[in-house]
Order: sequence, then C-alpha cells, then structure tokens
Amino acid sequence: GAGNLSRFLLDRDSVVITDYEAEYLHQLRRKFGTYENVQIRDLDLNTFSALDVSGDEIDSIVCLNVLEHVENDRRVLSELYQSLKPGGVLVVLVPAHPALYSELDKNLGHYRRYTEAMLIDRFREAGFVIEKSRYFNWVGAIGWYLFGRVLGRPHITKAATQGYRLVSWLRALEERFPFGFGLSTIVIGRRPAP
Repeated sequence: GAGNLSRFLLDRDSVVITDYEAEYLHQLRRKFGTYENVQIRDLDLNTFSALDVSGDEIDSIVCLNVLEHVENDRRVLSELYQSLKPGGVLVVLVPAHPALYSELDKNLGHYRRYTEAMLIDRFREAGFVIEKSRYFNWVGAIGWYLFGRVLGRPHITKAATQGYRLVSWLRALEERFPFGFGLSTIVIGRRPAP
C-alpha cells in the first residue's frame, strides 16, 4: 500500500520517479515532492536515450505498464540497459497474451501485449540476464477477455471494475496454484557486472 511505498522511498539514497503526462507529473509532485531524496522528472520513453541520464548512477529501473505504450520497445530496452550501471536490475511489467488484444488495448494506447517468452527474448537481445519471469492475475485475464474480446467493450467500465473487486479474493489462489497465463507478465533482468 501507500505506507509501504513511503517506507521504500525513505529507505533509498535517491529515487527518480518519471512520467510524461502533465497531470500525472502534478500528482507525483503533490504526493512525493516533499521527500528530499525523490526527484520527479518529465520523461517519455518514446524519445528516451541513455544520454538523458548519463550522469546518474542507476542501480534499478522499474517500468510498470509502460513498455506496451512504446512503439520501438527493442530500442528502449537497449537504452535502459545502457542507463543501468553494471549489476543493475530492470523490472518490467506489461500486459500479457496477444490473444487478449482488443479495443480496450487500442484505446489505452497499447501497441501490443506480450507473451512471457517474447519479453524474455527482448530483454536478452538488449543484453540482460534474466533473473525471474512469470505471468500473474489470471482473474483479471478472464475479465479482460470477457469485456474486451467477447463483449467488445472499447473502455473499462465502472461495472467491470466493481466486478473485478468482487472476485479479486480469487487472486489469493494464484500464489498457491500458479497458472501459465495472466493479465500481465513480469520479467526481471540484470545487466551483467564485468
């Protein structure tokens, strides 16, 4: 929750939080702008270059539901690799399963959905060593399929969100019984140390 994030931020020497939309940057500044060790930066991965952060010592990068919004994801993964110091870690969470791609994705600005293998391959192409990967949130995948593919809804509705909350208790089963699918996939890769 929010308390865990606050503790995480306070435990770090320096944290940079980015976005490129003015409203989100405003919200980030309002929420985290008073932390002395936190910087809020305007950064668009579509135009990002490792040169943008060349003076920074970056040991970790976390991209949550970002890479699917980038047209040239291979280029960006390569730039992120170059941005990390040797031994640094990249964590990427993206929408999973191309078969789930629908108007919902198009309207959210998604270029693609990923398979776990596809994302792992792109990490390796960029030079990363894979530390961990998995699918998760199979309950959400079922809902996305129903609303996006079966019902053809172009937007996430309030009813869909409430329905997900009603069945979200099923996600506890996911930790005990992992499935080979989910709404998202996550890959953790490391830039090898010399």
